[in-house]
Amino acid sequence: MKCKSCGEIKLSKEFPPFTLNYDCQHPPLHCLRCVTSFWETHGTCSQCEVKVDESELNLRKCYSILETLFPEITCDDVMDYEGAEGIGGGTLTVTRLNGESFDTPFLPTMHVFSLKKKIEQFMKVSTDKQSLLYNQKQLKDYKDDHSGLATLSDFSVNPNSTIHLMVLLYAVPSHLDNVVFDLYWGYPSSKRDYLDAVAVTFSGQEWLQFCDYEVKQAANGAIQHSGDMMDDRKRQGHHIIKVRLKSIPSKVTHVFFTLSSYNSPTISHYKTPSMRFYEESNPGKMLCGEEISKAGHKSAIVMCSLMRSGNQWLVHSNGALSNGNLHKFEPILETVQGLIAKTGNYPYVPFTVHYGPSYRT
Repeated sequence: MKCKSCGEIKLSKEFPPFTLNYDCQHPPLHCLRCVTSFWETHGTCSQCEVKVDESELNLRKCYSILETLFPEITCDDVMDYEGAEGIGGGTLTVTRLNGESFDTPFLPTMHVFSLKKKIEQFMKVSTDKQSLLYNQKQLKDYKDDHSGLATLSDFSVNPNSTIHLMVLLYAVPSHLDNVVFDLYWGYPSSKRDYLDAVAVTFSGQEWLQFCDYEVKQAANGAIQHSGDMMDDRKRQGHHIIKVRLKSIPSKVTHVFFTLSSYNSPTISHYKTPSMRFYEESNPGKMLCGEEISKAGHKSAIVMCSLMRSGNQWLVHSNGALSNGNLHKFEPILETVQGLIAKTGNYPYVPFTVHYGPSYRT
C-alpha cells in the first residue's frame, strides 16, 4: 500500500486503522510515521488539518502501534539499574487508585513512554490506557514543543516519589450525548440482595448530589437512575444510570459511580460486580466495561468515574474499596474526595449528608 504523503510502499499494518479524530471525514491514507510526525509539527491531522489534542485516544494508539512495530532501544532498556544508582538513585513507586502498586529504579533520563511500557509489563495496563500524574500534573509522552520524547526530569520528578496511574477506559467523542452506565451484580448465595449503584457528582472536591434508587435524578435531570431492576430467575440485579453528557451543568467536574452493599456485610458476597458503558441508541455495542473479580471485604467500591477534561469527558477505572453504604454514605464520599485529591489540585470541602427514610422492602 502506498502512503499518499511520503510516497513509500508500506505494509497495511503501518497505516492507522482509524482516523485521528471523529471530525476527520476521510479514510486513513497516510502511514503512521507521516501521521505522527505531521502532528508533532502542526498539532493537526495530516490529511484534513483538523486540530488534534494530545489527549486524543486514537493519536496515542498510533504511537503505541508504532512502538510495537518499531521498538526503540534506549538506555532505559539496556542499562543495568543497579549500576546506575549513581546516576539516578532511589526508586519510583507507581500506584493505581485501587491501591495496586509496584516499584522501579529511578532514572531522571527515563522517558515517560518507557515508564509506561514498564507499567504495561508489571500492571497489565496497555500504554494507550494510561494517564500518569505527578503532583497533580499529567506526565505527557512528548515535550510541549513536540521536539522529542519527554523524560521524568522534564516534569521535575524526584527520586523516591509516587506517580499515580489512572486507567482510561474510554475517551468520549464529542458527538456522543446520551450514554448509559449499566452496573450489575449476581445475588449472594443466600438470598436476593441489592448492590446499590449510586452516581455522585462533584465540583472539584465539593460534593454536590447523589442519584440512587430513591433520588432518581441529579445534575438538573442530566443523570437519571432506573431504580431496582431485579431478575430472580437469573439471580442478577441491575441499576441503569442514564447520562445526558451535554446537559451536565458546567460546575460538575466529576461523576463517580459507586456500588455498595445494602444488607450483606461486604461486597465480596455478591458475584462479579460489573459495569457496561454504551450509547443509549446502540445498547448492543459496548463502548467499554469493567469487572471486579475480587471485590474484597469492604462494603463499597468506587467502580468508575466520568471526569471533565476541557471539552471532553473521560471514563476512568477506579476500583477503590471503601466502607459505608446508603445507610451511611459519608465514608464513600471521603474515599471519592481522596481520589479527586490525587488527580487534581482542588481544595477540600467538608460535607454533611442528610438521610431520609428508605422505602425499599
